Amino acid sequence: MMNYSGRAGTVAGLAAALFGAAGYLWWWMSTQNPINVVTITLGAAFAALIVTQLIRLFVDHGKGANTPLTLVVAGLWIFLICGIAGLAVAGAIIRGDHLVASTFTIRMLFVAAFIAAYAVALFAVRHRWILLPMAQLHGIDPKKPDEPDPNPMVSPFAAGYFIEEYRLQRSHFLRQLRLEQGADLLKRAGRALSMSESIAGLKAQHEELAGLLVEATKPPINRWLFVGKRRTVPSGQRIRQLSASLYEAANGQSKSRDVFLMKVQNQLAVVALFLLVTVGAFAATGWVVPMALAGVAALIFRIRKLMPEGDPAAYDGGARWMALFITPLLGAVSAVIGLLAIAALVGADVLSDTLGAGLELPEGLGIDSGPQEFGILALGIAIAFGWSARLLDTMLSTLSDRVSAPAPAEESSATATPSDGQ
Repeated sequence: MMNYSGRAGTVAGLAAALFGAAGYLWWWMSTQNPINVVTITLGAAFAALIVTQLIRLFVDHGKGANTPLTLVVAGLWIFLICGIAGLAVAGAIIRGDHLVASTFTIRMLFVAAFIAAYAVALFAVRHRWILLPMAQLHGIDPKKPDEPDPNPMVSPFAAGYFIEEYRLQRSHFLRQLRLEQGADLLKRAGRALSMSESIAGLKAQHEELAGLLVEATKPPINRWLFVGKRRTVPSGQRIRQLSASLYEAANGQSKSRDVFLMKVQNQLAVVALFLLVTVGAFAATGWVVPMALAGVAALIFRIRKLMPEGDPAAYDGGARWMALFITPLLGAVSAVIGLLAIAALVGADVLSDTLGAGLELPEGLGIDSGPQEFGILALGIAIAFGWSARLLDTMLSTLSDRVSAPAPAEESSATATPSDGQ
């Protein structure tokens, strides 16, 4: 359904935020952690989460401000979950008793903030330019059932299939088609006619209904238009049958197309979130600079490909939006995998040692240092991996062939050993 869950969901979210903040405060006081950037940031995030939930609790759920607040709450939750998980990993690696404000722990907070901001941006774009137009198209205005709802309330995390709204539209249209007379009936039949105009295989029914509508408005029959809308239309029963048949066909086709679009973009959104977590994991180990360059290169390439080409009717807005969010993440992950593949190929003597020496890939997790340092050659190759997906395919194919190749046969000491007495 389009509507939000209401106050019950907000109260549950507020209770969870208070419980989490109380747990964090108890842990901080019991372990006597020092006050530093890390502990203050986590405490401020919990405080902001509680305040935002309180604001949501007292904001009317029919207002448009509910969506931004929902996204802010989601971003804070993502930041806290990713931040605490990253700091737990950092604590296990550093083996410290306290959350010290080291380069490694602060990097974890930056990674958590990036993941939260990127996820919120993804859901905000999905809501504003995919879910909301679909809701406006398929929602019904309670005051004017024959018109789309101009201000639908739809959660930014809704699946977007709007099955119930489809059913409401269908039942309202068919019910009114049975009850209406006169000009109202002809108007509704004209709507069914226009909706089914581009559907192949319905040409005969379409032409028959168009002919009946023309006949119904010819003089002197069209005098009923000025006498009253409730007057019986000639051939009204046949008009109802054809209108219902054409509407069902058009509505079914539209429903299938829109559900398929939402299914594709939902799948791409899940892939984007998975890649986002992967990028965060690589960024936590210091691969920030090559991933950033590869992500920008991949995004530039994608934007150039998004220029309108061919048939404008074939333009897939939903899938394109999600692909745009996936592209920089895919480029960033490709850069890391590609650089490691090149290093492996150098180690296997498939590529020259000169290339391996020029890569200058860092070792370790960069726990006691700032961002990992990469040579200019490694950064250039990272950009190439972000720009071209085929390059990664080539590297991985070469590495796979090298790994699966049979070991070279050892030189057989086939030379026969001279026998005694020879």
